[in-house]
Order: sequence, then structure tokens, then C-alpha cells
Amino acid sequence: CSNKSKTDDTETPGQDSLQTDSVIAEQPKSELQIEVIHFRDSVKIAKEYSIYDVKLRIPAAGSVVGDSIRRHICQLLNYDVTMDMRKVFAKAAKRYFSKQREEITEDDEWAREHPWEIDYEINIDTITPHYVSLIFSGYDYRGGAHGMPWNYGITFMKSNGHAMTWNDFITNKELVRPFISEYLDQDIIENVTEYCNLPEGSDPPAPSLDPWLHGDTVVINYTI
Repeated sequence: CSNKSKTDDTETPGQDSLQTDSVIAEQPKSELQIEVIHFRDSVKIAKEYSIYDVKLRIPAAGSVVGDSIRRHICQLLNYDVTMDMRKVFAKAAKRYFSKQREEITEDDEWAREHPWEIDYEINIDTITPHYVSLIFSGYDYRGGAHGMPWNYGITFMKSNGHAMTWNDFITNKELVRPFISEYLDQDIIENVTEYCNLPEGSDPPAPSLDPWLHGDTVVINYTI
């Protein structure tokens, strides 16, 4: 599903934006050292090569927020905390390839001719004097007709590295439901209310995914 945000005329799959006046202020951008990392590994499994490709553009290690982001990535991948992202993704790739080998059988010709492939990207979305937002996106193909895409954001506080949740944006998630109904595309509202088994015309609940800052807006993202 896709919709048009109230803040611009561009189409954004499955998400919409709400204007916010309190979380972000019009201030000049602060300087923050950025690190760009590209990790790629491939292994021939059965007849073709399986690929694990990761691109990162994140605050450099050594800063409070940069170290916090690295800890968050390690936790996502269920690895011990380290500031060396290449080491983390090298382990993740090895695990990914091993999992594929375990699932391929000699008589599964389709699997032997359609290798797994993962394309993972973590990129800076917004930097303000107090916050850094990252977009986590990618595509994971593990056989079948198509793979699984994902796209979501996380905002980190620069002062202490805290990953912001709904509670940091609003004290009661229920209060945002009327605003969602006002700003969200009607097709998405119908899909969400149907998925949640709500009566027709109900305000959709806020998504379980935490919102994130994007410029001067707060983005909410539904995954259905």
C-alpha cells in the first residue's frame, strides 16, 4: 500500500507524517563525525552465490550517540557488543550462509538455483542539535516468489544515546489516533482497522513500531 503525506506530494509506501512543533525546533545543524562502512560477502552455495551486503552511514564511534547506535545494532543481530561493525556483520553473514546450507536438500532444485540474498542499509535520515534519526531498510530473499522488504526509523538522543520510543513523543498513544485518521491515507486506514478487527469508521490504533523524527515531522510506520 502507498499514500501521500500531508507534508509533501511524494508517495511514501506504508507511512505518513505528522507535523510536530515541540520535539524539534528550527536550529542550525550541529557537527557530527560520520562514518561510512560497506561490508559485502558472498559464498557459492549449491549452484549459485549467496550474497550478504550491508551499507552503513552512521555517526562515528567514540561519540555517545555513535557508540549507542553500535550497541543497538549488536543487540538487533544478537551479538556481543563491539564497536567494530565489520566484525559484527562478518559473523552475521557467516550465520546467514550456514542457515542456507542447512535448509538446502539435494533434491530441492529450486533452492539450489535460487540463492539467498540480503541487502541491508542503515543510513542517517535527520540530524539536529539534539537528535539523530536513522533509517533501517533492506530486502531479504530466502527462496520463493519474492523476498521480504523492511523499512523503519529510530531516533537517538545525542546527549545520552537513548533510542526514543512512543513514550518520548507522547504520554498516551491513544491520543494520537484522531490525528492518524486525519493524516493517514484512507486505504491504509481501512487496511489497519480490518487487520485489527475494528468496527468500520474506527480511528486506527497507533502502530507498534516507534515513530522517528524526519526533518520537522514525526513519522509513523505501519507494517501489515
